[in-house]
Amino acid sequence: MRDISEKAFELEFEVYRDLTPEKREKKTFAANWLQPDGAVLTVVLKEIDEKRIPVYELLLRQWNPYIAEIYEVLRVTSDDRTKPYPYYAVIEYVCPKGSGEEGTLSLSQYIAKNGPLSEKQAMLLAIQICEGLKPVHRCGLIHRDIKPDNIMMACCFPDSLRVKIIDFGGGKQYNPYIIADTTVVGTVGFQAPESLSGNTTARTDVYSIGCLLIFMLTGHVPGVVKYNGSHELVSLIEKATFLDPFARYSSVDLMERWLRHILGERRMDRIPLLREMPGFRTAKAWKEILSVLGYLFILIAFIGTWGEDVKAAVLVLFLFTVPIIVIGNPGNLMRFLPKWCRQSAVRFVLIRSVLIFFGYIIISLLAS
Repeated sequence: MRDISEKAFELEFEVYRDLTPEKREKKTFAANWLQPDGAVLTVVLKEIDEKRIPVYELLLRQWNPYIAEIYEVLRVTSDDRTKPYPYYAVIEYVCPKGSGEEGTLSLSQYIAKNGPLSEKQAMLLAIQICEGLKPVHRCGLIHRDIKPDNIMMACCFPDSLRVKIIDFGGGKQYNPYIIADTTVVGTVGFQAPESLSGNTTARTDVYSIGCLLIFMLTGHVPGVVKYNGSHELVSLIEKATFLDPFARYSSVDLMERWLRHILGERRMDRIPLLREMPGFRTAKAWKEILSVLGYLFILIAFIGTWGEDVKAAVLVLFLFTVPIIVIGNPGNLMRFLPKWCRQSAVRFVLIRSVLIFFGYIIISLLAS
């Protein structure tokens, strides 16, 4: 943090636009920042509380292509000691390429102008948001207010949309020893339930990203319109927005891997049937190797058991893989179970295990 006098602050920063959202006490401005070499850089000056200084100083020490860069944290001193000194974060002014307009453009404004995104575009932007939050979460920081207005468009070309996350003013360090947060932060429609009465974690941001996906795909706040698209994406959104935090993806890293799997970025993800089988729905090489060895062992065991009766071996192998593909895949299973089963991690895992168990009993009876 740098101390700067009021006079030096006025000489160094030329404020030209008030960006303060409605009903916000803390001010936000667009300003021209005079550099030591005489160059001028357009930035955002965001007034922050003293307790938010550690959050922004933590972000100072890292650069991420999907987060608006934090250049400095300032304390503006004055001769008047009766008033508290104001603090400002100097933040990157995200100006979108290819928008055809001057000034910033939020994801909310972009969708209002251009309509809902395609599934591929929405998933690619969700991946970028996950990429942006991964290093932040590793530092123990939770954003807590992921919403369309806090996602700024950095590139608006349809084939290369890019976004940056802003406004960590509601961010907090995760503390496993507290029962509930002392301040409620978030926006209705994108706010995880536990943020109202519990302790927020990385799963809180996962919930908001799931809600953000609904907004990108429908153009409406979650709850207004139901999205009916590919069952894999619908299942991903539902898992991300479970009311029970422990039923959601445990991290943005895991959610990102599932998004990439649905997109079919890897060749393995584009092979029918194989992409549905446990062990291949992951980017972990060691899991894929173990899965290959396991399935080869099963194949050899079937061939050895049934000998020359190839048709019977193929039939039993088919019956063996059906529970793995249909029941073992949470996305498929979610389509058939009622909502009260899906929204409880305990009930979902229990029902899934019971179905697989009885599935194999039936296969054994058929095989005998």
